Amino acid sequence: DQERFSTDLRDAETFFTALDLYEQGVSLPTIRERLGIGHSTLSEWVAGRQLPALLRYASEIPAQEPPQGQRWLPLRLNSVTNLPEHFILVPTEIGTAEDVLRLLEHLRTHGETVDPSGHADEDGHLRTLVTGVLQSPEEYERLFRKFGTIPQPIAFMYTLGLALSDGSFKADSPYSSRIPLTASGKYDWALNLGDGFAYTLAHLGISVTRHKDRERFRSGKRLTEFKWSSEASPLIMWMKRACLGLEGDDVKSYVPVRAEWILHMPRAWRVAFIQGLFDGDGHASIKAFEIGISSRANRPFIVDLLRSVGIHSRGDTEDGKKVIIDRHDDLVRATELPIARFATGRQRSAEALKHIIQHKETGPITGETRAIIEELYGKGLSPGQITEALYERGIYRTLGSVDGYIRHHLGKGRQ
Repeated sequence: DQERFSTDLRDAETFFTALDLYEQGVSLPTIRERLGIGHSTLSEWVAGRQLPALLRYASEIPAQEPPQGQRWLPLRLNSVTNLPEHFILVPTEIGTAEDVLRLLEHLRTHGETVDPSGHADEDGHLRTLVTGVLQSPEEYERLFRKFGTIPQPIAFMYTLGLALSDGSFKADSPYSSRIPLTASGKYDWALNLGDGFAYTLAHLGISVTRHKDRERFRSGKRLTEFKWSSEASPLIMWMKRACLGLEGDDVKSYVPVRAEWILHMPRAWRVAFIQGLFDGDGHASIKAFEIGISSRANRPFIVDLLRSVGIHSRGDTEDGKKVIIDRHDDLVRATELPIARFATGRQRSAEALKHIIQHKETGPITGETRAIIEELYGKGLSPGQITEALYERGIYRTLGSVDGYIRHHLGKGRQ
């Protein structure tokens, strides 16, 4: 929030001007009138009982000079004083995997007692971090049984992908952000996504709150909307700026990320980032016979990212809003990543595409299959809908073969 920061900066400058005038012997009434400061504010400043916001923040920063290319970052703002606390060192931008690993080690071990044996208990530190963030030990056990331990780099990359897609970065102050998430109850996996969101962020030391469900009416149907939000954290704002190259006022839907470093990370990390994108803004469809990720601003980047894991895709779609995977070999590769992590229904749809491709019936369409296609086409179903209906009946034909039959025998093709 540049406007808020500008206001805080002016307050800090006014503070020093006021103190200079006071030391020069200028009376308090004159200083108040000249600088437009309230009586109580100036009195508190002169008495040393209060500082402007920026100076209060600055006073909490560790005195040690950070190494070149790094800065001190508070993990949170105190809920009472709003002052930053629990500082760690972070890079100003990500260059190598070591930058990420060093950050994650700080998150794991911050405030922990060092093992006197000198051996780092990475798993123990991580369990302590995750358990401390979740609502109760019972909640930890429930999610651990459901998902197991998630390696911190995977949690970190997945969170970046999910926040860039269906989540977002919502500024809580000029210095911290939160990640909200909404999922429609029309998906049977919506609550699983929420559980995964909370558990993944817990691996980064960030808590998630589930808010009251909302009821919405769409097309005459009542739908439940599930909502979650992470706690506000300077770490999340740092992730937006240093990791994705988005500034405070940038809207992720329209401003491309500057995150080429992701293309050079270990393959498992790139897959986790893709999974976050797909869980948030992905789709897998038998009717369209494709897997896709919606994006206005980042189609070239997503195409490069998918290519880096051996998947060909195209971002030059007619509507300019998504990246599409539609070649059969690439649909199989995407399914086998797996392309979804917590959006299990989308993964099931991808598995259905893979099953059709790997068990497809070849040769001319005859007999029962021909009769079904002609019956459904006569009822107004599109080739894609017919392909889906055939799959549900255990008949595995690709969209191309169904569309080809309709073009050749019924005189009209794909719609």
